[in-house]
Amino acid sequence: MDVFAQLVESYLSTRAAPFTDALAFDAIGRIYESFALAYRDGRDIAARSEIAYAATISGITLANAGLGLVHGFTQPLGSFFGIPHGVVCGTLMAAVNSVTAKKLRRDGLSNATAFKKYVKIGKLFAGAHRV
Repeated sequence: MDVFAQLVESYLSTRAAPFTDALAFDAIGRIYESFALAYRDGRDIAARSEIAYAATISGITLANAGLGLVHGFTQPLGSFFGIPHGVVCGTLMAAVNSVTAKKLRRDGLSNATAFKKYVKIGKLFAGAHRV
């Protein structure tokens, strides 16, 4: 979940660029296609390789575009309450992204770059967009 959060946050970052967008969106697609397979069968080397590739790309995109609110919460929650980093990421992703997307919409920013990126990720996970 940390890798997924890093990719989504760097993709949505105000410091994102076409280079990081292309890398992050491709890797998000690889997670979409491989995560359940790797989880169900830890011996599925192809699926695990896709997740490992996504992890590598997440490091590149976070170093170049930065992260967001989810990762802003991980250090204090992990330090003060001993919650594993990936658990914080996975737990907060839905809530943080829901609030952010609703705020963009409420503020009339449906044409904003970040909102369009949310739509693109949504279409990917709905199966409407193939990477």
